[in-house]
Amino acid sequence: MPTPIEPEHSFRIAQTGEIRLAPDKPWIRLSAVQEFAAGSIEYHWRAAFRAGLVPMTVDDSFEAGAGESAIRVAGLVPVGRARGPAIDKAAAVRGLAEVMWHPTGIGFCADVTWELMPDGKVQATYDDRRTRAIVDFGFDDGGRLVSAYAAARPQVEGKTVKEYPWSGIVSDYAWFGSVRVPSRAEVTWHLPSGDFTYFRCRITSVR
Repeated sequence: MPTPIEPEHSFRIAQTGEIRLAPDKPWIRLSAVQEFAAGSIEYHWRAAFRAGLVPMTVDDSFEAGAGESAIRVAGLVPVGRARGPAIDKAAAVRGLAEVMWHPTGIGFCADVTWELMPDGKVQATYDDRRTRAIVDFGFDDGGRLVSAYAAARPQVEGKTVKEYPWSGIVSDYAWFGSVRVPSRAEVTWHLPSGDFTYFRCRITSVR
């Protein structure tokens, strides 16, 4: 089981939202807490939801350079777990994209370089000499970060791994104490069969 990031070194957000596992599957409501390590793209996300009447939890993380995803019944009984190089890269892409929710990470993350692109986007590259991930960030006319795009994020399909474009769009910037961050997000896979939006959420608190 992933070890949550120590509170004294973290930035924490709470979310409510919904997720679906395939384009033809229904949306499932969930609540989640996510912690980010200061000065890093590391994170630990724990979500709770119900599969019918059965309470389930999902832990997704990128810590110490390794990604992991684990599903449990009632937070105790493991029913699925994923690790390995593909999960490392997928988690690194997510951790890099989500620095928009912890402003201390923008421009100050270990193993991340930033480059202004000709089209006005900013490209961030994470490289710890084991895993490499690239995300392009888009901004609105007011200079607010509004999108994150990865041209290649791994997705496990049975026993194979394929890489597809992946993006997140954020909106509704709001103040949470002294921090102003986007309060809504929508995440999409750009598959050969078409766009598949699989996650959307609202931020309810930031600490």
